[in-house]
Amino acid sequence: MTIVKGKVTDGNTVLVDEPLPPGQDVFVVTSLDAESLLEIAQKLTEQGKPEEAFRFLREHESVVYERFVHPFVDAIVSPLLKQDKPEKALEIARQIEEETQQEFHEFFDELGEKLFITDFSLRSLGISLARLKRYNLFLQLVSLMGDRIVRLDAQDYRNLVNVANQFGLSFDDAYQYIAALKVGLEIFSFDHDFDRTDKKR
Repeated sequence: MTIVKGKVTDGNTVLVDEPLPPGQDVFVVTSLDAESLLEIAQKLTEQGKPEEAFRFLREHESVVYERFVHPFVDAIVSPLLKQDKPEKALEIARQIEEETQQEFHEFFDELGEKLFITDFSLRSLGISLARLKRYNLFLQLVSLMGDRIVRLDAQDYRNLVNVANQFGLSFDDAYQYIAALKVGLEIFSFDHDFDRTDKKR
């Protein structure tokens, strides 16, 4: 499949930015937003090309993760399971784990003790890893973080509501903001919503 960017001129006409390749399936998008990227990956998986879908998501993951928590599961693993292809789903899940684990260790080695995580994010990661039956990786993460897991108390939750209203943040984004404020940390995220706050990212 070839992805071509274009624009809609009326209800039935799309102008593309480059010539269409002959004899190939073409997916025309008007913008490479997270929803379009996920849809392309899903269609690649449905066409029996999960490896291509995986490479495509990896190439655009910074955009996709701004909108979706589990893009690889949503676009590749779950569709493969629905197609009754558990072996292929497990193969992709292992590939996701291997690459994620390698990147995590590189990232962790670089930041060392400067890296903190909220219990909210830790639970979200736990849900994702549990779906892939990768409990060992989750326990490894818990062990690595140790006492650098940030938790909120009752007053923090009151502040969370104020921050969500002040900056127009979702609950989970406001949670991360308050946690960072509480322990004096910078925010590391692909989510551009934090750019509306005074802490940025």
